[in-house]
Amino acid sequence: MMASPRLQQLNGKLDLQFQYRRGKTRMTECLQEPPLKASRVLYTDHPQRATVYLVETSGGMVGGDEHSISVTVDPNAQVELIPQAATKVYPVRIPLQKTKQVIKMEIKDYGSLLWKPETLIPFINTRFQQRVTVSLTASSTFFYGDILAPGRTHHDERFLYQMLDNRFELFLDGQLIAFDRIKLEPLESDISKMGMLDDYAYLGSAWFSPPPSIDFEQMKQKLHPPNENTTRFALTELEGGIFHARCLSHSNQEIKQVMLDLYEVFLSLTQQKRVVFENNALSNHS
Repeated sequence: MMASPRLQQLNGKLDLQFQYRRGKTRMTECLQEPPLKASRVLYTDHPQRATVYLVETSGGMVGGDEHSISVTVDPNAQVELIPQAATKVYPVRIPLQKTKQVIKMEIKDYGSLLWKPETLIPFINTRFQQRVTVSLTASSTFFYGDILAPGRTHHDERFLYQMLDNRFELFLDGQLIAFDRIKLEPLESDISKMGMLDDYAYLGSAWFSPPPSIDFEQMKQKLHPPNENTTRFALTELEGGIFHARCLSHSNQEIKQVMLDLYEVFLSLTQQKRVVFENNALSNHS
Protein backbone atom coordinates (compact mmCIF):
# COMPACT_ATOMS: atom_id res chain seq x y z
CA MET A 1 0.00 0.00 0.00
CA MET A 2 1.47 3.36 -1.04
CA ALA A 3 1.37 6.55 1.01
CA SER A 4 -0.76 9.44 -0.22
CA PRO A 5 1.08 11.70 -2.75
CA ARG A 6 -0.63 14.69 -1.11
CA LEU A 7 1.54 14.42 2.00
CA GLN A 8 4.06 17.23 2.40
CA GLN A 9 7.57 16.50 1.17
CA LEU A 10 10.24 17.22 3.78
CA ASN A 11 13.72 18.46 2.86
CA GLY A 12 15.75 18.31 6.04
CA LYS A 13 19.09 20.06 6.32
CA LEU A 14 21.82 19.96 8.94
CA ASP A 15 25.10 21.88 8.62
CA LEU A 16 27.48 21.52 11.56
CA GLN A 17 30.93 22.99 12.12
CA PHE A 18 33.26 22.25 15.03
CA GLN A 19 36.34 24.17 16.15
CA TYR A 20 38.90 23.69 18.89
CA ARG A 21 38.77 26.69 21.22
CA ARG A 22 40.00 27.25 24.78
CA GLY A 23 40.88 23.61 25.39
CA LYS A 24 37.61 22.13 24.13
CA THR A 25 35.81 21.33 20.91
CA ARG A 26 32.98 23.81 20.33
CA MET A 27 30.08 23.57 17.88
CA THR A 28 30.51 26.96 16.21
CA GLU A 29 27.85 26.54 13.52
CA CYS A 30 24.54 24.68 13.60
CA LEU A 31 22.15 25.31 10.73
CA GLN A 32 19.15 22.99 11.01
CA GLU A 33 15.95 22.71 9.02
CA PRO A 34 13.16 20.31 10.09
CA PRO A 35 12.91 17.44 10.48
CA LEU A 36 16.68 17.24 11.09
CA LYS A 37 18.03 18.53 14.38
CA ALA A 38 21.23 18.37 16.44
CA SER A 39 21.39 18.25 20.22
CA ARG A 40 23.50 20.61 22.28
CA VAL A 41 27.12 19.61 22.79
CA LEU A 42 27.79 17.13 25.58
CA TYR A 43 31.16 16.28 27.17
CA THR A 44 30.97 12.73 28.49
CA ASP A 45 33.87 10.30 28.90
CA HIS A 46 36.35 12.58 27.12
CA PRO A 47 36.54 16.19 28.34
CA GLN A 48 37.81 17.55 25.02
CA ARG A 49 35.50 15.59 22.67
CA ALA A 50 32.16 17.12 21.69
CA THR A 51 29.33 14.56 21.59
CA VAL A 52 26.23 15.51 19.59
CA TYR A 53 23.05 13.48 19.01
CA LEU A 54 21.48 13.57 15.54
CA VAL A 55 17.67 13.63 15.59
CA GLU A 56 15.07 13.05 12.88
CA THR A 57 11.95 14.55 14.45
CA SER A 58 9.39 13.21 11.94
CA GLY A 59 10.04 9.58 12.87
CA GLY A 60 11.26 8.56 9.43
CA MET A 61 11.72 9.52 5.78
CA VAL A 62 8.68 9.29 3.48
CA GLY A 63 8.86 8.78 -0.28
CA GLY A 64 10.18 11.95 -1.92
CA ASP A 65 11.88 13.33 1.18
CA GLU A 66 15.43 14.60 0.74
CA HIS A 67 17.86 15.09 3.62
CA SER A 68 21.26 16.79 3.54
CA ILE A 69 23.83 16.54 6.34
CA SER A 70 27.16 18.37 6.23
CA VAL A 71 29.80 18.18 8.97
CA THR A 72 33.08 20.13 9.06
CA VAL A 73 35.67 19.36 11.74
CA ASP A 74 38.35 22.04 11.89
CA PRO A 75 41.98 21.34 12.93
CA ASN A 76 42.39 19.68 16.34
CA ALA A 77 38.64 19.41 17.05
CA GLN A 78 37.27 16.07 18.28
CA VAL A 79 33.66 15.11 17.58
CA GLU A 80 31.37 12.14 18.21
CA LEU A 81 28.04 12.01 16.36
CA ILE A 82 25.36 9.59 17.61
CA PRO A 83 22.14 8.99 15.63
CA GLN A 84 19.34 8.99 18.18
CA ALA A 85 17.50 6.09 16.52
CA ALA A 86 17.43 3.87 13.46
CA THR A 87 16.65 5.54 10.13
CA LYS A 88 13.22 4.40 8.93
CA VAL A 89 12.40 4.84 5.26
CA TYR A 90 8.67 4.69 4.47
CA PRO A 91 7.05 3.64 1.16
CA VAL A 92 7.16 5.73 -2.00
CA ARG A 93 4.14 7.96 -2.66
CA ILE A 94 4.12 7.64 -6.44
CA PRO A 95 5.76 5.05 -8.75
CA LEU A 96 9.54 5.36 -9.21
CA GLN A 97 9.77 8.15 -6.61
CA LYS A 98 13.02 8.15 -4.60
CA THR A 99 13.85 9.11 -1.05
CA LYS A 100 17.33 10.62 -0.84
CA GLN A 101 19.96 11.39 1.77
CA VAL A 102 23.34 13.06 1.23
CA ILE A 103 26.00 13.07 3.97
CA LYS A 104 29.24 15.03 3.59
CA MET A 105 32.02 15.02 6.17
CA GLU A 106 35.29 16.93 6.13
CA ILE A 107 37.92 16.30 8.82
CA LYS A 108 40.90 18.64 8.72
CA ASP A 109 44.43 18.24 10.14
CA TYR A 110 44.52 16.49 13.53
CA GLY A 111 40.72 16.54 13.63
CA SER A 112 38.63 13.57 14.77
CA LEU A 113 35.10 12.58 13.75
CA LEU A 114 33.36 9.43 14.98
CA TRP A 115 29.90 8.47 13.63
CA LYS A 116 28.42 5.70 15.77
CA PRO A 117 26.79 2.85 13.77
CA GLU A 118 22.99 2.70 13.57
CA THR A 119 20.47 0.75 11.48
CA LEU A 120 18.74 1.71 8.24
CA ILE A 121 15.32 0.07 7.89
CA PRO A 122 13.69 0.20 4.41
CA PHE A 123 9.93 -0.45 4.55
CA ILE A 124 7.90 -2.21 1.86
CA ASN A 125 7.94 -0.38 -1.52
CA THR A 126 10.85 1.84 -0.48
CA ARG A 127 13.14 3.44 -3.07
CA PHE A 128 16.08 4.91 -1.14
CA GLN A 129 19.28 6.52 -2.39
CA GLN A 130 22.12 7.59 -0.10
CA ARG A 131 25.51 9.12 -0.87
CA VAL A 132 28.19 9.49 1.82
CA THR A 133 31.35 11.48 1.03
CA VAL A 134 34.28 11.78 3.44
CA SER A 135 37.35 14.00 3.06
CA LEU A 136 40.35 13.32 5.33
CA THR A 137 43.97 14.37 5.74
CA ALA A 138 46.82 12.08 6.74
CA SER A 139 46.52 13.25 10.36
CA SER A 140 42.72 12.89 10.62
CA THR A 141 40.97 10.32 12.81
CA PHE A 142 37.66 9.01 11.49
CA PHE A 143 34.99 6.33 11.97
CA TYR A 144 31.70 5.84 10.11
CA GLY A 145 29.47 2.78 10.32
CA ASP A 146 25.98 1.70 9.37
CA ILE A 147 23.78 -1.40 9.32
CA LEU A 148 21.30 -2.29 6.58
CA ALA A 149 18.25 -4.28 7.68
CA PRO A 150 16.15 -6.37 5.24
CA GLY A 151 13.03 -4.45 6.29
CA ARG A 152 10.52 -4.63 9.12
CA THR A 153 10.93 -8.33 9.79
CA HIS A 154 8.35 -8.32 12.60
CA HIS A 155 5.82 -7.14 9.97
CA ASP A 156 6.88 -9.88 7.51
CA GLU A 157 8.48 -7.24 5.25
CA ARG A 158 11.71 -9.06 4.51
CA PHE A 159 13.29 -7.75 1.27
CA LEU A 160 10.06 -6.18 0.04
CA TYR A 161 11.61 -2.78 -0.68
CA GLN A 162 11.96 -1.82 -4.34
CA MET A 163 15.47 -0.36 -4.41
CA LEU A 164 18.30 0.67 -2.12
CA ASP A 165 21.33 2.45 -3.55
CA ASN A 166 24.05 3.26 -1.01
CA ARG A 167 27.27 4.91 -2.24
CA PHE A 168 30.34 5.69 -0.14
CA GLU A 169 33.38 7.72 -1.22
CA LEU A 170 36.49 8.47 0.83
CA PHE A 171 39.13 11.03 -0.14
CA LEU A 172 42.54 11.20 1.54
CA ASP A 173 44.42 14.46 0.93
CA GLY A 174 42.23 15.06 -2.11
CA GLN A 175 42.77 11.60 -3.63
CA LEU A 176 39.96 9.06 -3.92
CA ILE A 177 41.01 6.08 -1.79
CA ALA A 178 37.77 4.12 -1.46
CA PHE A 179 34.60 3.86 -3.54
CA ASP A 180 31.91 1.43 -2.43
CA ARG A 181 28.46 1.14 -3.95
CA ILE A 182 25.77 -1.27 -2.83
CA LYS A 183 22.66 -1.30 -5.00
CA LEU A 184 19.99 -3.85 -4.14
CA GLU A 185 16.72 -4.46 -5.99
CA PRO A 186 15.31 -7.55 -4.26
CA LEU A 187 12.05 -7.57 -6.24
CA GLU A 188 13.96 -7.58 -9.54
CA SER A 189 16.88 -9.95 -8.86
CA ASP A 190 18.08 -12.64 -6.46
CA ILE A 191 20.20 -10.76 -3.90
CA SER A 192 20.85 -13.92 -1.88
CA LYS A 193 23.32 -15.22 -4.47
CA MET A 194 27.10 -15.28 -4.14
CA GLY A 195 28.66 -11.83 -4.26
CA MET A 196 25.55 -10.08 -2.95
CA LEU A 197 24.31 -11.02 0.53
CA ASP A 198 25.16 -14.74 0.34
CA ASP A 199 21.75 -15.62 1.82
CA TYR A 200 22.27 -13.37 4.87
CA ALA A 201 19.71 -10.76 5.91
CA TYR A 202 21.72 -7.96 7.59
CA LEU A 203 24.70 -6.08 6.19
CA GLY A 204 27.04 -3.95 8.30
CA SER A 205 29.84 -1.70 6.98
CA ALA A 206 32.42 0.49 8.69
CA TRP A 207 35.20 2.72 7.39
CA PHE A 208 37.78 4.17 9.72
CA SER A 209 41.13 5.89 9.88
CA PRO A 210 42.88 5.71 13.27
CA PRO A 211 45.90 7.75 14.39
CA PRO A 212 49.28 6.35 13.24
CA SER A 213 50.83 3.26 14.83
CA ILE A 214 47.58 1.39 15.51
CA ASP A 215 48.37 -2.33 15.54
CA PHE A 216 46.15 -4.06 12.97
CA GLU A 217 46.50 -7.49 14.58
CA GLN A 218 45.78 -6.05 18.02
CA MET A 219 42.58 -4.55 16.69
CA LYS A 220 41.43 -7.91 15.29
CA GLN A 221 42.28 -9.75 18.51
CA LYS A 222 40.22 -7.37 20.62
CA LEU A 223 37.08 -8.02 18.59
CA HIS A 224 34.80 -10.71 19.97
CA PRO A 225 34.49 -13.44 17.32
CA PRO A 226 30.90 -13.67 16.04
CA ASN A 227 28.84 -16.84 15.99
CA GLU A 228 30.10 -18.31 12.73
CA ASN A 229 26.80 -20.13 12.17
CA THR A 230 24.86 -16.86 11.98
CA THR A 231 27.43 -14.09 11.39
CA ARG A 232 30.47 -13.45 9.17
CA PHE A 233 32.96 -10.64 9.70
CA ALA A 234 36.00 -9.39 7.76
CA LEU A 235 38.47 -6.57 8.43
CA THR A 236 40.79 -5.16 5.76
CA GLU A 237 43.52 -2.50 5.74
CA LEU A 238 43.56 -0.23 2.69
CA GLU A 239 46.11 2.20 1.35
CA GLY A 240 46.87 5.21 3.54
CA GLY A 241 46.02 3.54 6.85
CA ILE A 242 42.30 3.27 6.05
CA PHE A 243 40.42 0.27 7.45
CA HIS A 244 37.24 -1.32 6.14
CA ALA A 245 35.05 -3.80 8.01
CA ARG A 246 32.07 -5.69 6.63
CA CYS A 247 29.67 -7.96 8.48
CA LEU A 248 26.89 -10.27 7.29
CA SER A 249 24.41 -11.80 9.70
CA HIS A 250 21.04 -13.52 10.10
CA SER A 251 20.52 -11.73 13.40
CA ASN A 252 19.86 -8.03 13.98
CA GLN A 253 21.02 -8.34 17.58
CA GLU A 254 24.29 -10.05 16.66
CA ILE A 255 25.28 -7.70 13.84
CA LYS A 256 24.57 -4.66 15.98
CA GLN A 257 26.70 -6.07 18.78
CA VAL A 258 29.59 -6.78 16.37
CA MET A 259 29.43 -3.27 14.93
CA LEU A 260 29.24 -1.64 18.36
CA ASP A 261 32.12 -3.82 19.60
CA LEU A 262 34.18 -2.62 16.64
CA TYR A 263 33.31 0.97 17.49
CA GLU A 264 34.30 0.53 21.14
CA VAL A 265 37.58 -1.19 20.20
CA PHE A 266 38.35 1.69 17.86
CA LEU A 267 37.60 4.17 20.67
CA SER A 268 39.85 2.39 23.16
CA LEU A 269 42.80 1.93 20.81
CA THR A 270 42.66 5.47 19.43
CA GLN A 271 42.37 6.86 22.94
CA GLN A 272 45.67 5.21 23.85
CA LYS A 273 47.38 6.94 20.92
CA ARG A 274 45.54 10.21 21.39
CA VAL A 275 47.75 11.52 24.23
CA VAL A 276 50.81 11.82 21.97
CA PHE A 277 48.64 12.86 19.03
CA GLU A 278 47.01 15.69 21.02
CA ASN A 279 50.42 17.04 21.97
CA ASN A 280 51.24 17.28 18.27
CA ALA A 281 47.89 18.91 17.59
CA LEU A 282 48.26 21.50 20.34
CA SER A 283 51.74 22.41 19.16
CA ASN A 284 50.23 23.12 15.73
CA HIS A 285 47.32 25.13 17.14
CA SER A 286 47.59 28.89 17.10
